[in-house]
Amino acid sequence: MNFSATKTLGFVPVDSGTLCIVDPCYLVPGEGHHPMTHEMRMEDGPVLLAHQAGTGLIFGGFGGDGTFRVRGTYSKTGLLMKVIIDLGQ
Repeated sequence: MNFSATKTLGFVPVDSGTLCIVDPCYLVPGEGHHPMTHEMRMEDGPVLLAHQAGTGLIFGGFGGDGTFRVRGTYSKTGLLMKVIIDLGQ
């Protein structure tokens, strides 16, 4: 795969020592949406969030709280192909 460019998408603040990747429609109530309301524990690594409407991923172990840069790598045609969260900051 040929990539064209990597650009900063933004920054994500972390106060819980964890991050979650999920389709936002599962978090926002509304027509056709089913928000997740489960408490998750991550004692053995990443946890798959399961809900009747969909799934997500919660993970930690990257050193705790802070603000982390999120970058995106784009194809030559402009499609977002990869998201990189720089947790080593």
